[in-house]
Amino acid sequence: MDAKRTVRTPRKRLSDEKKNDRQSIREQTRAFKRSRILEVASKCFFEHGYELTTIELLSNELGVTKPFIYSYFKNKRAILEAVHLQVAERLLSEIQLIMSNEASPDKALVDFIRLFVNENILNQVASGVFLQEQKHLSAEALKASTEIERSVHRNLSKLIQDGIDQGLFEIEDASMASMAIIGMVRWVHRWYRQDGRHSPETIAQKLGQFGLNMVKCTTPLDHKLQSA
Repeated sequence: MDAKRTVRTPRKRLSDEKKNDRQSIREQTRAFKRSRILEVASKCFFEHGYELTTIELLSNELGVTKPFIYSYFKNKRAILEAVHLQVAERLLSEIQLIMSNEASPDKALVDFIRLFVNENILNQVASGVFLQEQKHLSAEALKASTEIERSVHRNLSKLIQDGIDQGLFEIEDASMASMAIIGMVRWVHRWYRQDGRHSPETIAQKLGQFGLNMVKCTTPLDHKLQSA
């Protein structure tokens, strides 16, 4: 009996592993297809606006049937809300990552601005949709998005307040500084052009300097900007 169990156990383990592998592949495939829908939808929302974008247009752009899209999202608004939430959550993840590091507040502020600039440039279309189509969100989705944005603001305000407390920043109102910095970077997607005068790296560096100027940073800027 013991010998038989010894033989069966590895087989069962291998069977379970194969089953888990297949499930993982299915999940990855589904996640990829969902991501692809959001990517194409972002482009359509950005170019045509939410109201003129239809499920039929999306299906034609993707080369799939409308039922295929409905198997992932119940309607057009659900797609918009997924795009919106994706942008908001990426920004929250970035500020949380910065806050979890042990960098000084001045260095952390530059790091956040750099990440935020890159987010707006690399995801230029989705960032545009985030701002221009917010009015079409459901009340529930708008509430969730607003709470995420407030969380970003609270985290950045705390970072700036830490800099004030440590004598690195001389500004008096951390909350207002946070809103000003977020507003400054948020609109990069509107004016950035690939064939423009400045590279993403240069823009990130310059806005990092602007951010430090906003909070009246008392320490030298060069090493922070270069290391960013």
